[in-house]
Amino acid sequence: MTAATNYAGILRNVTLGQAGSFIGFMTLAASLFLVAFELKQARDIAEIELTTQRLDIYHKVNSIYDPESRIRTDEVLRKLVKAGIETLSPSEMAVAWIAVEGNLNIASLAYQTYTKGLRQEFFEYELDGYASLICHFPILFEELLGIDEFDTLLKKRAATIDCTQLPPPFLEDRLKAR
Repeated sequence: MTAATNYAGILRNVTLGQAGSFIGFMTLAASLFLVAFELKQARDIAEIELTTQRLDIYHKVNSIYDPESRIRTDEVLRKLVKAGIETLSPSEMAVAWIAVEGNLNIASLAYQTYTKGLRQEFFEYELDGYASLICHFPILFEELLGIDEFDTLLKKRAATIDCTQLPPPFLEDRLKAR
């Protein structure tokens, strides 16, 4: 009973103006919080759009959309997987580097989009697929992987994969194996 009496005493001393000021302050604080939340979402979306544009420019500069360039890239990657990195010429090494770096950039963009809440899911099989590329191109990935969150996650996943059990990286080789 004493607690109810104390609260009633407190409320008796509050004027209508003070209550209105308090409610106004709380409303202002809530609206500022919502504005800050919307600004963060807008910034995240802008970051992803900028990264996507950079990636698209990167692919255009490196002729990733050109069919002849894609055929050349596949030839170089086959040579890399079958004969080793030592057999590549400097120009072939550049082609292999661009291809592997492009795949890593696409994977990183997908993960960033997921972590910012702009993509519904980042599937386990996607992570496994990108981690399996480390088995096929270990030296290049060793040089490319940095220390950001996605690279660390990719390294951890790659450590759990038995590379000897992976299917061949090229579709034609998988079809021949069937």
